[in-house]
Amino acid sequence: MLEQRSVAERQQSQLPGADPELVLRPISLRGDAIVRAATLVHLLVALLLAPAHQTWALALGVAGATAMAFSLIAALLPGRLATRYAAAAALATMSLVHLGQLHGLPEAQAFAFTSLPLLVLYKDPAPTWAAAAFWVTGYVGVALAHRAGWPTTPSGPTR
Repeated sequence: MLEQRSVAERQQSQLPGADPELVLRPISLRGDAIVRAATLVHLLVALLLAPAHQTWALALGVAGATAMAFSLIAALLPGRLATRYAAAAALATMSLVHLGQLHGLPEAQAFAFTSLPLLVLYKDPAPTWAAAAFWVTGYVGVALAHRAGWPTTPSGPTR
């Protein structure tokens, strides 16, 4: 059976005594900057979508807070594992904000599919899996809300 090892573990085995966090630091710093820019783009998209269905609370409250929180975490903990997980949560949250703004429109999944590759830039699979789990949980939550009759479509409650 093939042994699965993370990028950090492979690089550590190539550099005896090297700390995986230090080896991945330049890659993580670049990823932090790209994800920070992506969260700001998502915030802009949320603000552009807000007038369509009057979703200002999602745009300003959730998307705004998410962009500010990730920027703060990236500034306080640059290149760290916690920041990579925060990036996963921020991108997943932004995608779910857009899903909510578009009232569950299936095409809103494009925001998740375009955000997931950004996490690959970190060259660490853990945050990518964390974001995928976050998205699945969010989509299941929207589906359950729809099934319960909550307004997840532009036409209002389904009951």
